[in-house]
Amino acid sequence: MILGIMQSRKEQNRAFNEEVALCSQAFDITVICMVPTDIDWKNNEVIGHYFINNEWRAKSFPCPHFVYDRAFYTNQTRYLLPLVNQFKKKCSATFINHGLPNKWKVHEYLLKTNLFHPYLPDTTFATLEVISPLLDVPSSYILKPIHGAAGRGIYIIEKKEKFFLIHHPTSKGLFSKRMETKRSLNKYLTTIFDKEDYIIQPTLPIRDENFVPFDIRLLLQKNEDGRWTERGRAIREGIQGSYLSNLAANGKLTNYFEWISKKSKVLQSQIECQIDYISSTLPTMLEKEYGLLFELGLDFGVTKEGNVFLLDINSKPGHKTAIFSCLDPKKIYEAPLRYCLHLNKNKEVLAL
Repeated sequence: MILGIMQSRKEQNRAFNEEVALCSQAFDITVICMVPTDIDWKNNEVIGHYFINNEWRAKSFPCPHFVYDRAFYTNQTRYLLPLVNQFKKKCSATFINHGLPNKWKVHEYLLKTNLFHPYLPDTTFATLEVISPLLDVPSSYILKPIHGAAGRGIYIIEKKEKFFLIHHPTSKGLFSKRMETKRSLNKYLTTIFDKEDYIIQPTLPIRDENFVPFDIRLLLQKNEDGRWTERGRAIREGIQGSYLSNLAANGKLTNYFEWISKKSKVLQSQIECQIDYISSTLPTMLEKEYGLLFELGLDFGVTKEGNVFLLDINSKPGHKTAIFSCLDPKKIYEAPLRYCLHLNKNKEVLAL
């Protein structure tokens, strides 16, 4: 059996892929890494890289039986999508994770279910017409690209008494620009919206007592029985005074259980009940709408009053947070292998 890990670029997720490949020997599964541009349509083969003798080597392989899609289709890599869609039509491989559409479409669906209203930040598709009246009074909003991941492309807009500030967090630091008029702000936003579509949300009070932004990342994966299982949860802390807590923005990981243990018993129960409700209900609802999923990264914000907000849903999450908090990280590496074996034995699941 062959499991192909689909990627946007060859070097993506190298450390994680190596661990999966090392584990695969015990399951009699060949793991190859592949990119959509390395498909031989004429011979129905892929030029994949397999791990042997502590290095990745290129070789032609027949169409894999299963595909673990870890590719990101951003503005820069959107050209890969037609190749992937063609691959799905011409190759009989089963994708173990179909992925989710953009943030705006997922938000609209979650609203339609009427199950998650209290946990969703107020969210609107961002246009100049929408934003303008929001900034008539002092306020603060966050702009997120609908195809964004890892904090990429985020902007924060602040309306002060007599001017505007726009902040752009990056891995190199926080870049800020002051604008005196709404006209100049609109001109700047137009350059952003011309490149990509965005949603806009009010900034939420989810900083700790030291003004450090934080969130909770929770990783869910399917187990060998096809059931959703939590692999780990941890606190991600950003830089004091900044706006983002993800690791790409120089955030750091801390222990969730140490954090929650410092709360009162009432707050502990309140927070964990909300997180457990969302994490136990959401995956099944998403699969009903979007098809087979294998893993989800859920990002939660928590106010000092114990109100939980679902900040983001990642169908292709990173694994650093879960590995940091998991007592047995090997389970995370083995999960896609065990799930492929489950699907191979239970063909009816593929009807999803």
